[in-house]
Amino acid sequence: MNKVLLSGRIANEIKLMKTKSGKSVMRFSLAVPKDKEKAIFPTILLWDKQAEYVEKFGKKGMRCIIEGHYDIRNSESKGNVYVNHEINAERIELIFDKKEEPKEEKQSLQNDDLPF
Repeated sequence: MNKVLLSGRIANEIKLMKTKSGKSVMRFSLAVPKDKEKAIFPTILLWDKQAEYVEKFGKKGMRCIIEGHYDIRNSESKGNVYVNHEINAERIELIFDKKEEPKEEKQSLQNDDLPF
């Protein structure tokens, strides 16, 4: 079974990107506390409606919960091969402070909510 559940804070500015085929995609680091003084920073990958949702309501420093699966992807640049360890999010829940809550009711989005 390949299942990951993480809770942390968005560690960098978020930016929505588009693939060549027009799909929305977002990649950011999540600061996950390891102990009182240290944290780990896994790369989170969001697609389509989830990425658009986080672009609209998310921001650096916001708490969130990620459920997904662990993936390793190799890439090559200038003759060097890089190994990328990523969490492909299947579900994300943004945790809003009272003053930040959006007017829309839905605060989490899953792949099951996608119309296709």
